[in-house]
Amino acid sequence: MRQLAGVDVAHGYDGRPTNVPRKRACSRAGITWRLAHYRWLPYRGSLRLYFSLGDGRTVAKSGGMFSMAGPILYSANPFMAYEICCRYLNGKHHVWRSEVFDPTTQASISSGSMIGPTSSPAAIVKALAADTKFQDRHSHHIQRYKKIFRRLAATWMGAGLINARQAQEIRELVGQNSYLIWRPMLYIIPREPLQSAGRLIAVPVKDRATHGPEYQIRDLDTVEFDALEWSHV
Repeated sequence: MRQLAGVDVAHGYDGRPTNVPRKRACSRAGITWRLAHYRWLPYRGSLRLYFSLGDGRTVAKSGGMFSMAGPILYSANPFMAYEICCRYLNGKHHVWRSEVFDPTTQASISSGSMIGPTSSPAAIVKALAADTKFQDRHSHHIQRYKKIFRRLAATWMGAGLINARQAQEIRELVGQNSYLIWRPMLYIIPREPLQSAGRLIAVPVKDRATHGPEYQIRDLDTVEFDALEWSHV
């Protein structure tokens, strides 16, 4: 079992969760959740969250099994993105997120089922996990992230968020001959506080990967979400 940010993550070997209920739970914004991580089976996998609503009721939500929006948003990112934002941007993260973990588990009548693979947290963590495990030199995900952070280093320096030395450090960090730094992280983000504060931005249709809904938040603080390290199993 691995523990990150107060959440217990366990791997099963037959598609079932292990050690549920968890020894520990996380609580943010009045919502408590426990995580059960299922082993990825061929072409399938699931993520189940157990929500305690404070009145004795518990609701289980499996990574997008429902058509209605849930209290949690998901964002998939490489470890290097987390590291750079914590180290150089005072723990502020600009993330794209989804209210659906795995669009393939959604009912076909739901717009969440039409979220494209490049915006699907499930697809992203699985692809990055495979690319880093097998050290795929042609990984388009890793190459794209390297280009993004080289560009952002210049953008942040121009905006006065970092200095020239820090911009050079970022370029050197992403240029390392390492696959471990690109291993996937899954952010578990409470929706209500961000939506109430007007910080949850709906991505315009023209900027989405496909028809399915996508969201951004440009100033997500490290203390406002839990980061789970995702490993290929």
